Amino acid sequence: SLKLGYFAQSALEVLDPARTVWEQIDQAFPTASTPSKRNLLGSFDFPGDEIDKPIRVLSGGERSRLVLAQMLYDPPNFLVLDEPTNHLDLVTKEMLVKTLSGFEGTMLFVSHDLALVSALCKRVLVMYAGRAVEQAPVERLFANPQHPYTQALLSAVPNPNPRVEVNRQRIILTGDVPSPANPPAGCNF
Repeated sequence: SLKLGYFAQSALEVLDPARTVWEQIDQAFPTASTPSKRNLLGSFDFPGDEIDKPIRVLSGGERSRLVLAQMLYDPPNFLVLDEPTNHLDLVTKEMLVKTLSGFEGTMLFVSHDLALVSALCKRVLVMYAGRAVEQAPVERLFANPQHPYTQALLSAVPNPNPRVEVNRQRIILTGDVPSPANPPAGCNF
């Protein structure tokens, strides 16, 4: 049967700033054993005394880790993540990718983070102005994008190699994005 988990852009609002990290998890899972809750928090980088931190002083990345820990303690089999890397620093983002790469269910990402998409997805659907413009297996889409909007998106991704980056040709889009309320006939692009 379907067990849905949803990590929204506003997911941090489920946390009570008056609680500590431990109190948040303890209240969410009152019948779980203390060692299992400590292991959960440790695996999301809240070891030892870190569990006594008040939620109100946590960074955005720490809050995201806590929400994910709470969501994945009793994991769903279908996980929808809406811009999951928006509030994350690079270390937390790497932890998220590592954690989700072991997820055994189905994941659906809504994301502008192409590095996350390439690391965790098998298929990609590119949207422009509310319409699907291209879909393909991730390897094929990243190697040979067909739609001009997809080509522009991928050209904006920086290359960590400075010698490649200096010669990278970006595609700069001009014009206005059409209104989804009054789309043009044919291709929106």
